[in-house]
Amino acid sequence: MISWDALTPDPDYRRRQQDLGLRRAVVSFNDRAVPGLGNLWFSMPVAWALLGLKIAADRNLNAVTVTNAIEALAMKAAHSASSGAVDKAVGSRLRGHRKLALVDDLSYASLSRRGAYVSQPLRQMLQQPLDGLALATGGRFATLELASDVLTLLEGKPLKELLDALDAWVGGKGSGKKPPVADSISPLFSVPRPLAIKLRSRLFEEGRPEDLARRRSVRDADWLDETRADARVFAEATPRPPFDAEHWRDLRAGSALLALRHKALLLLRDMEGALLDARQAGLPVRFTTKEAVARFAAQIEDLGRDAVTMAPMIEPAGETDSLAFLRLLLSADPGTVVRGLVMRDGTVLRLDDDRILPGPVGDDLRPPGAPPEEGEEDEQPDLRRLHAMRMLVAELDAAIVAGDAA
Repeated sequence: MISWDALTPDPDYRRRQQDLGLRRAVVSFNDRAVPGLGNLWFSMPVAWALLGLKIAADRNLNAVTVTNAIEALAMKAAHSASSGAVDKAVGSRLRGHRKLALVDDLSYASLSRRGAYVSQPLRQMLQQPLDGLALATGGRFATLELASDVLTLLEGKPLKELLDALDAWVGGKGSGKKPPVADSISPLFSVPRPLAIKLRSRLFEEGRPEDLARRRSVRDADWLDETRADARVFAEATPRPPFDAEHWRDLRAGSALLALRHKALLLLRDMEGALLDARQAGLPVRFTTKEAVARFAAQIEDLGRDAVTMAPMIEPAGETDSLAFLRLLLSADPGTVVRGLVMRDGTVLRLDDDRILPGPVGDDLRPPGAPPEEGEEDEQPDLRRLHAMRMLVAELDAAIVAGDAA
């Protein structure tokens, strides 16, 4: 089943970034799975961005600052309204609870100051969907220019009302109390119907034909709602409808890579746990690769078997970083595998000659089963972007239907 709270981490910071040198590959396979959408999984951040870009352009302000402040206002309103009692179906949309709890002044001057909100807001994930869905053009977020039809959309109801209210807020009107518009842009709700219609049209009717085809396939794959998008689902070489051969090839490769990365991270976390045990026992916090091979022989062997199984899924896609990772795991020498994985980590664990030691964040060693903390990425073995798009589409459809019924 789809799980909202499993999709995107709260990106306040990422100390334990154990991507194993595969971040570029993971991004590539996610983009091949669902082109042009980035990490977007619900619609309201798009509204914040469009409104922020328009107000910033009209007032000659920094678009990043304006949009971040709008997002902070919306998040503060959502936290206040929910009082912590948020259904898990939408709870992962919320950011900045700890920082915003310290903020009482909800004026633009207050929420736009440095440090008032999280250092990595949702706004940072919007560059790709704004460009990929032709909602704006340009380079960095601060220099984006809205498409002409988007500008027209913002001049019509009800978006014009939101625009005017937020523009007045940015202009300094109000007492520092929560402005009424804050509740209308809460992340707990969908965008107004006209924008929902525009987004759905951009997703499936306007754009590059090859991107539209892939997004339509994900939209039409209803069976994805009942399963994780992991390697088991894409194990068969024959494409499952409605996916074509090339799309299926990329889905198989991406899911297989994520499965191997997950299994490799489990091995590294077992090693981390061993170092933690040594620290707590007052023993030297280190062991050699030879000792690691002996201690974790079963896990290393299991990882190697999985690599053999996943190789036919990964190789046809021809992605360079994933092929290099696969070659490491297929090595006949367990010591080579251990050294290679620790070197690829370099964050929690590091290699010093032939010794495995705590890495730069080694003061925060954790037991193997410890969950990620707030602000850390939960590296799960599935192509989340498939479910993310289906969730976004379901939300847009509901907003459009609700508008029809109103």
